[in-house]
Amino acid sequence: MAHAYDIGSQLVPVGSYRLVLTSHAAGITTASTESMGKEIDLWQYKNHFASCQSIVALDFVGATTQTPACTVTLRMEDADTSGSTSFVAYTTAVSKVVGCTSELAATNYIDTISQDVNLSGASRWIRQVVTVINTATCSSDTITAVGCLAFGGASILPPTTST
Repeated sequence: MAHAYDIGSQLVPVGSYRLVLTSHAAGITTASTESMGKEIDLWQYKNHFASCQSIVALDFVGATTQTPACTVTLRMEDADTSGSTSFVAYTTAVSKVVGCTSELAATNYIDTISQDVNLSGASRWIRQVVTVINTATCSSDTITAVGCLAFGGASILPPTTST
């Protein structure tokens, strides 16, 4: 089966990176823990993309003594310059509960959270922001997050292929 356009040649990978969750090593508490992702310079892609999907993979390890669950929120921030003090919220956060809310179980929970992002009004720099709140109040719970962005809506169409 021939395809009209070679979409694969138009994919732009942005390397995945581990979000440095400040709660990971010491355990998650009920306090909100906000972690910033890698700053991405949209100009390096010559602003050819109209959108992206912000994706974060989560590995949550709950304690045996309580119902292991945490709430994870994801949003994007943007800025005209790089540096953590200049970023502001670009999207409204989306939330997801990761873990188990109905039983006492010691289990690893692997999940993802994602958000579709329209880049038409974004400034030069963007980054993911993940916030973790432990709903079980157990300080021995841990979570690891790996983030990536998949860009789409290219302004340059891929070449046509022959059938």
